[in-house]
Amino acid sequence: MKNISTNKMKDKELKELHFDVQGWKSDLQYTEDDLLFMDKLLHSNAFRETTHNLFERLEDYKTKLKHVSLEKRAVQESIAQYEHQLGSMMGRTLSEYDPKYLTKHQALRKKIMDYTSGFKALKTELFNYAGGILR
Repeated sequence: MKNISTNKMKDKELKELHFDVQGWKSDLQYTEDDLLFMDKLLHSNAFRETTHNLFERLEDYKTKLKHVSLEKRAVQESIAQYEHQLGSMMGRTLSEYDPKYLTKHQALRKKIMDYTSGFKALKTELFNYAGGILR
């Protein structure tokens, strides 16, 4: 009886981890839409040409945007690898369950939070700048 309840607990934990992964993937998809919009904005001619250092500032934002896009891809790859590992654990017994996996989960959560925080900071900075110099 104890083995059954222990396995149910393990399944619950793994399902919760899987639920987190699905949320992370969804959140990153939303950032993809924002990145596309920001890229179009930076490549548009919606800005007043008389703005001091306009070209330099826009080029700087384009560079930052490329960096954030590359970072997003790296985070997505990390999530895909983690999700694959999580899937391979579903058929194991509890004794084979690696308790360090929760540590991996927390590390990936932090990586995603750091990415999201940096992305939001760039988005806010760009929108604040662009909002003041639109035609």
